[in-house]
Amino acid sequence: MNVPMNSTLRVAQLLCLLQRVDGRKKFHKLVHILQEFDCPFSEQFDYSYYGMYSRELRSEVETLVQEKLVRETPSPNQAGEHTYIFESTSDLEVFLHGLGIGKKPAWEQLATQLNSLHTQMLEGISTILFLRRRGLEAGELKTRFLALKPHLADIYAQCEQEAKKLKSPKARLVEA
Repeated sequence: MNVPMNSTLRVAQLLCLLQRVDGRKKFHKLVHILQEFDCPFSEQFDYSYYGMYSRELRSEVETLVQEKLVRETPSPNQAGEHTYIFESTSDLEVFLHGLGIGKKPAWEQLATQLNSLHTQMLEGISTILFLRRRGLEAGELKTRFLALKPHLADIYAQCEQEAKKLKSPKARLVEA
């Protein structure tokens, strides 16, 4: 059975694959980066204070939480504020399998790699990709990045290096 994937099912597939994502902000950056690497996520992203954000993605996750396919649990962070942990449930796996969505996607390795990175690193990479998409390169990109994200100044070079190391799943398939 080959079911066409709508955007909520794709998000469900991602959460099922990752099992856990620590933070809403992290999840938005992760999906944005996957989208930048031509993975099949269709959510509209806008630049906001914390970087790339999608109202559509937030709505899709809320739907999955309401259907009890994903758990969203508040967790205090080091600053005493709440962040939210997303965890897939066993019902999500059963649901996706019932729809014939059990196959591992081509973007699995990239998603797992991104989920292993710290939220600030993803915020930096996402911002770099956003600026590149707008035609900025080298010194101009760095200047704009530092204007938008002064709190990430210490890790700019590391973010740039990580962004260069990431490869599209399509490129991985060609190399194999």
